Amino acid sequence: MRKILTAALALTLACGVVYAPAHGIADTGITASAATIVESCTWSNGMKWELDSNGVFTVTGKGEMPDFDVAVNDSIERKWKEGYLCNTKVKKIVVGKGVTSVGRGSFAWFYGLESVVLPDSVTKIDDTAFSNDFALNSVIIPDSVEYIGEAAFQGAAFKTFTMPGKLKTIAIGAFDASRLVSVYIPNTVTSIDELAFALCEDLEVITITNPECDIFDSDETIFNYCDDADKPHFNGVIRGYAGSTAQAYAGKYGYSFLTLGKKVSYGDPTGDGRIDSSDATFCLVEYASLATGGTSIMTAEEKAAADVNKDSAVDSKDASAILSYYSYKSTGGKESLEDFLFPKSEE
Repeated sequence: MRKILTAALALTLACGVVYAPAHGIADTGITASAATIVESCTWSNGMKWELDSNGVFTVTGKGEMPDFDVAVNDSIERKWKEGYLCNTKVKKIVVGKGVTSVGRGSFAWFYGLESVVLPDSVTKIDDTAFSNDFALNSVIIPDSVEYIGEAAFQGAAFKTFTMPGKLKTIAIGAFDASRLVSVYIPNTVTSIDELAFALCEDLEVITITNPECDIFDSDETIFNYCDDADKPHFNGVIRGYAGSTAQAYAGKYGYSFLTLGKKVSYGDPTGDGRIDSSDATFCLVEYASLATGGTSIMTAEEKAAADVNKDSAVDSKDASAILSYYSYKSTGGKESLEDFLFPKSEE
């Protein structure tokens, strides 16, 4: 059944990194005078790091970050990693412009880490880079990133994640056991590997826009939970184009599928020809994505169809209105949605 990442892989885990723009230091929300440097060091490749009294961990230098594998014998990297495993000191990681990769296991098991912002010089986030950072709820990834490695964000707390525009592969277990609610995968992604979205208990919608994306053929690639017989289940919805690999994957494993590009109408943003609970759920997922700092998962046409109360926003009010109408129709109601929501005053 569900494969478990080996202990050796887990031990390579470390923490996270943030962004220092070219014109200066990243805005950490803290004035320079408020913090003092409490720890600092130079890694064996010449890169430097500092930790201040506010929990901001800053990395500076050029080129690739070193890998932090505990198998390295008596190196600066090994000692640094062992000293920071399971720590709660680091709240935010800032990576300076010029760094091109986040090393393997570099920021895993940082229990206090909440936010990461990477500069646009980074092209690779290596395996287990931010694995088991259970408080990590804000990550800004530049479009320059082409690869997100195995278990890179395993167990992360963020509810939405904006995939970088040049991303090509989502590796094994990249978002395994994360708290994702919705995810939009751009058409640059050509492959989604096994366990990529495994055990994502809160995942409701995953949109796959590349019609030919190679999705690893297993019900363990995308699922919410396992039943008592250890069988994976996904109660959410996969969105993609008609005839796509996403539709084939959903069909093979009995997952719900919504076709992108279908004609939508007022109250029916899913475009399935019915106004029901699936439309209300779609509204709530859109609302949750935006409320947690994520990007919209709806097209302009879907937003217009979902905004049933016509207040120029898609939120829980729209979902509630759609559910009320669905209940009304289920009991034999005859009025249209618009007449139900905006009854005409009698003369």
